Amino acid sequence: MPTPEQLFLLVSTLSLAILSPGPAIISATQTAFARGRAVAVPYGIGLAAGASLWALLAILGIAVVFRA
Repeated sequence: MPTPEQLFLLVSTLSLAILSPGPAIISATQTAFARGRAVAVPYGIGLAAGASLWALLAILGIAVVFRA
């Protein structure tokens, strides 16, 4: 069983990771500032589609592992 200090450290680390922007967000912001909204919106949609596909494949992979 983890100690309260370990749980606090875990929650703190995960909170920091969630709040920090990743490279995709930084790239989308840079694209919006450099090229405008007309280019940034499709770029953002592509990022969202890629993340959704990754999540779907990850869920399907976990389902296959649990079936085996």
